[in-house]
Amino acid sequence: MRITRAAQAGSERKGDALVGVSPKPGGGLSVELAAKAITKKQFGAHIEAVAREAAGLEGVDSALIEIRDAGALDFTLRARVRAAVRRAARPEGEA
Repeated sequence: MRITRAAQAGSERKGDALVGVSPKPGGGLSVELAAKAITKKQFGAHIEAVAREAAGLEGVDSALIEIRDAGALDFTLRARVRAAVRRAARPEGEA
């Protein structure tokens, strides 16, 4: 799946995550995580792995994924990444 524009899914409410996906110039898959320091230290690598796995399930190998975590569980994070990827891959002008 090719990322053609920026898109988001989720929210910053407790127990959720706001995930943004956008095209990445130069290719490759990058994940940037914004979370509390303790969360980032303890779970940062796992959150990044879950995001990469979810993007891979959608066939994405080139994108910038930005995550603002507020305590989302794995299944929520996967859903947010997959929804944002699908929105970002839609042709321009399509709702």
